[in-house]
Amino acid sequence: MPRPVAASHHLVWGNIRAGGDDFREHHVQNCDVLLVIGTSGVVHPAAGYPLMAAENGVPVIEVNLEKTPLSEVATICLLGKAGN
Repeated sequence: MPRPVAASHHLVWGNIRAGGDDFREHHVQNCDVLLVIGTSGVVHPAAGYPLMAAENGVPVIEVNLEKTPLSEVATICLLGKAGN
């Protein structure tokens, strides 16, 4: 599992089923900001989280090496390595 550099007490990994879809959707819709880091933006269900967050007024920050389909939804799109 990837190690977060810094995170709040609610961290939602898109590829983990623990907690179920309702748990993840609740936190995506109610978080202060959604960080999308190093993803293709095409694998569901995780690819739908940024759109869900944006529709609920949550700022979305994408960090990736290149633009993805999620870049259009992102409030801020940072291109480059996440560790830099």
